Amino acid sequence: MEKLFELYLDDENSLLPYMKQKLLSGSAQVTIERILSCLKNATQSDQDVIVWKLVRFDVISTICDVMQTSDDNFVRVALKCFELASIHKRFYENHAAMNAVESMLRLTYCINKSLKDSILSEKLVQSICNVLVRSSELAVDLNDVCVPQQIVLLVKNLDVHDSQRDKLKFTAVTMLNVVLQRAVFDDSPDEEMIIDVCRDAMRSMTEIVKYGEDDNAILLAAVILCGTCAGGSRFCGTEPAREEPIGDDDLTIRQKKFELSVSIYEAMMTIIIPYVKDADLSRIDSVTFHRNLVSCLNNLYQLKSCNHDNLSNHLAANGYLEYFLRLTVQLP
Repeated sequence: MEKLFELYLDDENSLLPYMKQKLLSGSAQVTIERILSCLKNATQSDQDVIVWKLVRFDVISTICDVMQTSDDNFVRVALKCFELASIHKRFYENHAAMNAVESMLRLTYCINKSLKDSILSEKLVQSICNVLVRSSELAVDLNDVCVPQQIVLLVKNLDVHDSQRDKLKFTAVTMLNVVLQRAVFDDSPDEEMIIDVCRDAMRSMTEIVKYGEDDNAILLAAVILCGTCAGGSRFCGTEPAREEPIGDDDLTIRQKKFELSVSIYEAMMTIIIPYVKDADLSRIDSVTFHRNLVSCLNNLYQLKSCNHDNLSNHLAANGYLEYFLRLTVQLP
């Protein structure tokens, strides 16, 4: 096998220029396909080493650069490489993941603007979502993965509430949830946009839970809605750190946060709490779901806009005292 794909070479200094030369030449498609083959055929530990070298020698960044001017075939293979690389924590070092996300964002905007190839656009959005979710599972700082405002803007532009594609809705709102649950919102200049996007996401998931016909889609929508409520209630509890006098814009944001917190409270009372107690959670990641459920309830108890007594009574009436006790016993 030629030296480009001998990723365990002792003479690693020769690897980087050779890879870049191949990727930037007419051999880009063959090169990216062989990199994918190496990742696919490697064991988990060997795959981690390969990812580390791809990151260390800026090959990931080179792939991102080439993606911007390549055809769809190169992009699709590159996304598969990112899919395999993103399960490794080394992928998030040296700004590699950040470069990958920004590259995919640029391509998504270009495709959507040109109104071409909605299938490739959805693959790009799904790949961005995968990187965000895995970075969260690996406890990587969100600011090392993306610019949170860019993700919120992407979700806004995807217009999930008016979309007819449930899969795209689920992907977009899942991305939003990662940002809502992990971003730092101190003095965020985009609070109003975050509130509007969060509200639309909740409305979209609520409609699927209420009016959907597929049980799996209804369950997934309820799970994602719970995640949005957890992240949204966290966002509503943030206060600006600035010391300037409160202006009209600040009052508007506070009112919108209040209204969002009320919507979250109502969603928990009327949808999540009644639905979850009898739902079959064996088809989902129940640990993450329960973490979001508890997180949202904790956040709601911190918000003055929520009726804490009614929330407690509603939980008790729906058997959640026993539910949480049983859950505690089941946890390792």
